[in-house]
Amino acid sequence: MIFADSELNSSGEWELILAEDIIRVLPFEGCSIDDCTARVDGGRVPPTDDYDELDLVRQFMDHRMVLFLYWVDGEEMRASTTLSGFQAQFPEVLE
Repeated sequence: MIFADSELNSSGEWELILAEDIIRVLPFEGCSIDDCTARVDGGRVPPTDDYDELDLVRQFMDHRMVLFLYWVDGEEMRASTTLSGFQAQFPEVLE
């Protein structure tokens, strides 16, 4: 999992800026034919020897996109989504 933002470059085109310092491997529980499930208890990815703990809610609020890279039967797959919907709705959940 990696987070990303976007900005206009000097040519006036949108450019994806990866937050390479916050790449994390998520603990996948399993996959079915239609989807995969990763569970992050408490919204925090636990620390490893290489990385500090990561607060997913904070990252979801601070960045524009989240990208996922995973493998199915040895084939590399990618998925991404914008975080604007989460950012708009999360404060309402807290009320």
